[in-house]
Amino acid sequence: MLAYLSEYEKERTHEIWQPLDDGYGTIHISVTMCAIRSMETSNNCGATCFRKEQGILNNPCEWTVVGILNVKVIGAKGLTSKPNAYCTLEIDNERVETNRAGTSAEPVWNKYYDFKIYDITSTLDIKIYDSSLKNAFLNESIGKVSIPLLRINNGMIRSYALKDKKKRNNAEGNCPRIQVQMSLAWNPVKATVKLFQAKELKHIKKPPKVDLALIYNNTKVIADLLTLTVELNEYYKQVFEWDDREYSFGTLVGWLVFCYYLRLWNIPLLLLLPFLYQMIFCRHRDNVRIVQDCANYDENKDEKTVGGRIQEIQKMTIIITDGIDFIRSYVERLFNLVTFKVPFLSIVAMVLLLAASAGLYFVPFNYFLMSLGIYKFGRKYLNPDRVLNNGLIDFLSRVPDNDILVTSVYLYTSA
Repeated sequence: MLAYLSEYEKERTHEIWQPLDDGYGTIHISVTMCAIRSMETSNNCGATCFRKEQGILNNPCEWTVVGILNVKVIGAKGLTSKPNAYCTLEIDNERVETNRAGTSAEPVWNKYYDFKIYDITSTLDIKIYDSSLKNAFLNESIGKVSIPLLRINNGMIRSYALKDKKKRNNAEGNCPRIQVQMSLAWNPVKATVKLFQAKELKHIKKPPKVDLALIYNNTKVIADLLTLTVELNEYYKQVFEWDDREYSFGTLVGWLVFCYYLRLWNIPLLLLLPFLYQMIFCRHRDNVRIVQDCANYDENKDEKTVGGRIQEIQKMTIIITDGIDFIRSYVERLFNLVTFKVPFLSIVAMVLLLAASAGLYFVPFNYFLMSLGIYKFGRKYLNPDRVLNNGLIDFLSRVPDNDILVTSVYLYTSA
């Protein structure tokens, strides 16, 4: 098989299914061939080779490669004990490995690596391993760092702090860090086009495993989103109740002005507002908060015991189960409405849709939205004793879901 490796494209990871001798099956191999230059060679052709490789970026026939990255791995400092360390560099499915630098707390590699970049939003993952027999079985890094390609400063020698396996806190050692020098050349047009294409499937990854902390965090996020949705719905209904007269009046006036001047071409400009707000007011504050959160992560991560987390997961699971059951039920109700499981309700829906279509034909959409806002805010005074409700949800609640259909006589014809 080695004789045929020259046929494969360099700087890419290839999935090879190689048949075994005598028909005993096949073996699946991921092979990556990356350019490596030693220190001596780089002094003569480092910058020259990098400039030559950039020519592919201006090739109008090559749209898969959006950039060229050159990385010089200089060395590391502050490692715990004196490991026989080596370093791996990984971008998507491209992965290379340095030589063993010998037992030292400050290993030196001085190696150059070239990568073709296929997605400018990718990250360069650098990990340092100890090649001792113990760590060979554990396969745990002694420090790692992820560097987004868009945050690379060309030609600058930088030291990056090495993090632990969760990349939240510093790795063990005396302020462990790795020193690298990187240069990135990329084509903005090709990179932009690539953003709207499917991401490359990552083959280099660890097998999945059960992680209680990950389950807890993901469950908490989903439960918080469902709780926030319920709270927003209640707040949305309270706005129309005029509990705060000034706020409700201001909201009504703002809605009328917004609808009156709304045009189709305004919508992209409206979507720009969150970006502008974050860029002007919140960018620096968010960066400070992220740094503070990372600094406080180690202090807060052990506050909850395993038993406490399991109890919280049980509570959050109930919230998630109820939310998913609500969504499933109303999706089934909508499907049953369209498929005439209850003909009367389906006919009512059709009549309302036809009436809405006719109304929008004669009444401009802006005026329709303004009328809807006036009606919503005016219901409080038209019917003070009414019960807070959502008309669409109330209508769909009359349509049976699949559970109701199975346990009722909707599916049976009379004798």
